[in-house]
Amino acid sequence: MDKSYILANFKGGCLYSFVGGGGKTSIIKSVAEILSAQGYQVIISTTTKLGIEEFKDSTVMVNPKFKGSLQKKEPGTINVIVKGSAKEKYLGFSQEEIEEYSNIPIFQVVLIEADGSRRKPFKVPYQHEPVIPANSARVFLVMGAKVLGEKITEDNTYNNEGVSSFLSPGELVYTPEVFRKIVEGCWQKLLKKYNWTLLINQGDFLEEKVGLINVLEYLKTQKIPGTLFSVYQKKVYHDTSIKIGCLILAAGEGKRMGQPKQLLKYQEEFFLSATIKKFAPFVQETVVTLGYHSQEIRFLIPEIGFKFLEIAGYQGGMGASLREGAKAFTNIEALLVVSCDLPLLSKTTIKAIIDTWLDNREKTIVPSYQGRRGHPVLFPIKELKLFSKIKGDEGARNILKEMDLLESDLADPGVIADIDTRKEYENINNKGAING
Repeated sequence: MDKSYILANFKGGCLYSFVGGGGKTSIIKSVAEILSAQGYQVIISTTTKLGIEEFKDSTVMVNPKFKGSLQKKEPGTINVIVKGSAKEKYLGFSQEEIEEYSNIPIFQVVLIEADGSRRKPFKVPYQHEPVIPANSARVFLVMGAKVLGEKITEDNTYNNEGVSSFLSPGELVYTPEVFRKIVEGCWQKLLKKYNWTLLINQGDFLEEKVGLINVLEYLKTQKIPGTLFSVYQKKVYHDTSIKIGCLILAAGEGKRMGQPKQLLKYQEEFFLSATIKKFAPFVQETVVTLGYHSQEIRFLIPEIGFKFLEIAGYQGGMGASLREGAKAFTNIEALLVVSCDLPLLSKTTIKAIIDTWLDNREKTIVPSYQGRRGHPVLFPIKELKLFSKIKGDEGARNILKEMDLLESDLADPGVIADIDTRKEYENINNKGAING
């Protein structure tokens, strides 16, 4: 796992959980070091236990309340927060205690070890595991590649019987096929409600990596992204992560509102920062266009984990933002375009739009609710050349006519719940809806 991978896949304002075996703690510490060097405040904790020895060189805070430990802004730091200690272990917090911390600042990243493996490279969880907070932006399933070729035993396996229950009779040795069977037979079912990624660590132990690479490529067809890497060597050998960018349109003047919509608040969060955080777990690059009140926005929202892009002609409408914004991305397969004033949009909807595109990669995906089209729109990379044709305030309406569209009807009024007037804003805050 190298620096570029970490910066693309871990963003501020998010809580990430790690499950499985094969070096979870080492991965968490490596991610924390890279992110803190970029200026993030990194919080490490657990819903189980952490080894005291493993964090002997870390700043450890003991506090009976998880949320109560996180109020102070400390950029560029790593803090391990635990509830107490016993028998060479730090004791973690309950799932519910961690879930209380829902409004994570954009400069902060929370890393949670969500189950144990007794330092073994491979595991199938028992029924009471894992303990994953519901506010996890993404879950990382870790497996250790060094067991390949070894006999499946209690020495290298957490829950040996659990692993064997997913295999064929006489299947006694770890092979790439065993990895695939455990992912599909066990973990895919456990993690299906989460946004999750497979991490196969210890790739440096392998002379031949083709078998696991083939497994990752197969799992990609099942919409399971994965990476073969070495946390020790700080190297990625193969990555099937989906490369999606996010263009957030935040340059407008908000004339009908009478003030910058970007800095309106919903549930104590700026519209703009909430949008950045909401899309962060699903994309590798985020660009936010700025124009009106750009200096105030920059002052209030730290530019970390995304890029601000100043649009010179923003007064002429969103056309300039779309034209210039599309040019700002590198190495992406598709681009999500969204306005910053959709506070009711759910993360489930974002995942549904991406999943629809994964089954229809040549099409532009347009979400709708009860026949009304909304945002975000997902454009395949081949269509971005049409953005140069956009003029004035027409937005993407005209270029959509030239694209192969797939309208995705979703049960989420959030895709059309943009805020243009003071009355709509008041309804959002008072009733959680624009109308009614």
